[in-house]
Amino acid sequence: MKIKAILFCLIFKIGFCSVIGKIDFAGNKRVSNDEIKKVLPIKEGDEFFDFKEKDCIKAIYGLGEFSDIESKTKEEGTSISITFILKECPLIKKIAFSGCKKKKTEELKDVITIKEGKPLFIPKIEEEKRKLISFYKKEGFYFVEVEPKIKDEDVIFEIKENDETKIKKIRFSGNRSFSSFRLKWKIKTGKGDAYIKENIDEDIDRLCQFYKEQGYARVAIQEPKITFEKKGIIVDITVNEGKKYKIGNISISGNTLFSNNEIRRLIKIKEGEVYNLKRLEEGFRDIVRLYYNKGYVSAGIIPEESAKLKEGIIDYKIYIDEGGVSYIEGITIIGNKKTKDKVIRRELLIKEGDLLLWDNVSASRQRLSLLGYFEDVGIDILPGKEKNKKIVQIDVVEGKRGTALFGLSYTSQYGIFGSIQTSLINLFGMGYSANIKADIGKKMTNYEISFNDPWFLDKPISLGVGLWHQKLTRDYYAEDREGGYISLGKRWRRFNRAYLKYKLNRSRFVDVKDSAPSDVVNWKNEWGDKYAVTSSIETGIIHDTRMPNVFSPEKGSKISLSSQFAGGILGGDINFYKPNFEASWYIPSLWKFILCLHTDFGFVSGEKISDSEKFYLGGAKTIRGHSERSIHPLSGGGDSYLLLNTEYKIPLGKSLSFGVFLDGGNTWEKGEEELLDLKYGTGFGLSFNSPVGPLRFDYAWPLSGEKKEPQFHFTIGESF
Repeated sequence: MKIKAILFCLIFKIGFCSVIGKIDFAGNKRVSNDEIKKVLPIKEGDEFFDFKEKDCIKAIYGLGEFSDIESKTKEEGTSISITFILKECPLIKKIAFSGCKKKKTEELKDVITIKEGKPLFIPKIEEEKRKLISFYKKEGFYFVEVEPKIKDEDVIFEIKENDETKIKKIRFSGNRSFSSFRLKWKIKTGKGDAYIKENIDEDIDRLCQFYKEQGYARVAIQEPKITFEKKGIIVDITVNEGKKYKIGNISISGNTLFSNNEIRRLIKIKEGEVYNLKRLEEGFRDIVRLYYNKGYVSAGIIPEESAKLKEGIIDYKIYIDEGGVSYIEGITIIGNKKTKDKVIRRELLIKEGDLLLWDNVSASRQRLSLLGYFEDVGIDILPGKEKNKKIVQIDVVEGKRGTALFGLSYTSQYGIFGSIQTSLINLFGMGYSANIKADIGKKMTNYEISFNDPWFLDKPISLGVGLWHQKLTRDYYAEDREGGYISLGKRWRRFNRAYLKYKLNRSRFVDVKDSAPSDVVNWKNEWGDKYAVTSSIETGIIHDTRMPNVFSPEKGSKISLSSQFAGGILGGDINFYKPNFEASWYIPSLWKFILCLHTDFGFVSGEKISDSEKFYLGGAKTIRGHSERSIHPLSGGGDSYLLLNTEYKIPLGKSLSFGVFLDGGNTWEKGEEELLDLKYGTGFGLSFNSPVGPLRFDYAWPLSGEKKEPQFHFTIGESF
């Protein structure tokens, strides 16, 4: 009994009463004690019973700084101290590669992450070995061998590249319903590509999806057979198509918030139609979205298939787990290193305590994307402290806050000129934007400065101001212009904006030749060398739903309607009325192709209208293939115009796209409109979202007019 009592006391003392006293380290020189303590699963003051040596050693080992770790414990009264004895990894002196004949050392160094002067951590070396093998395989060297050697503190990767092996042929068997040619178009891997198993697996998934969209609900595709030959790899894919099915009975249960008919309408496929997995899944997503838009963000669908092989029918039982309504417990924002939280929060259509409606969450994301401040905006719904409470986490990736552009430009209208432009967006992280621009050349001098506050006085009203001074030398005359504007704008109904702009401008014509357009000569006779003042107000509304951002939209539209009034009670020397309608549509097409449609038309009516207020077409932003301002009536600028642009864009990468286009339009004198009398241009171009802003390079041919020579156009900023 005495022995049992003593053992019980010892166990009680050490296992239950003792706490961890001091945690210490020995042997660490490069890494501080505090840094190591951060990764430990224990801390001073915890019960000693919680100490698990293996977990602690594993955590320290994960730092990648130590090659050997031991722990020692020592009882000190009612506490126990723990000391970790560490042996630091040596530092890498040199990283070298041997045997690499077809790949440069610089390429291989970019693949690995270890650097000279960093710890020589063996598991990390093995990880780098796997990276090098993966790199070589993606480049077509499937039989590559990589062996790291450690010599003193040098790391040498010995490489046997062996022969380059790429896919020579992809063969299909068992495919009765679709030709091998058609199936090859459904996969991304093709002849000449490197053999990468992960890519082949993804292609198998694509083929299965294709078959299931065509009614083959039980299609099975075997693991591809790989044959290695001297001249490449042959991939054999065997397809077991199975039977083509139709949709049978669809039953719905679990729903109380919506009727069966309301839910059934969202499933676009009907009984008796050919089975199509894609259309079914789209219907399931629409049902979930229906619940999300009522605040049931925990709702889910459990579909159950039941196949009748003889009849070739698949019945569906759809069980809906409605969950319950959810409210927004909090909104957290991450990723914004420079942008103030309030700049993001003021764009949101949600707030703490609201019912969590998915439409509002989605619209908030779109509004943030349209700001142009962020390269990416993500929104996650996380669980809150209570079952019906959720945390909305907004994750932003900030883009460039400003650009500076210096260079030489050339246009047929103004010749060669130097350009300096600084554009700042999200200035001070407050959403302000500013633009300073100067163009200086023999035929053009232009200075512009503008500033915009999208939330003036923290109200949903924008305030913009701007000034400009220009001297433009054209073929038959020169024009001096200077002025400024102030504008107010207000958003309404999510994607709409209304604005009011007052503009004051004065202009004059000088050095007018007798051969100048009659409008310019008449103006010169009227005003001489005096400046004519134009005082005007412009009002307009804009509807903008472009996604994912304004610089490279993939879907959505931008539609604007505006009217400008000059003179009358506003004063000034010029009186006119100038309405305008402009619209752009972005329509997703096959694969990731995008069809872009644009139209722009308007007219000006009044007395003594300046040539600068009239319309000229031709050039990079109107009708490509024609020179700048080359399309106009003989008397000068047009009183009305029509512009039509059609473009088909093909994405070539994250920031690069190729497009083919057809532009058309014309300008007319008042009362002489012939809408079928249009000038055309066609061509192709590249668009690139660069750090200095969207860049566009177009090569175009005129399809009408006397001159048929192709033209090169360069544009900075949005096109349409």
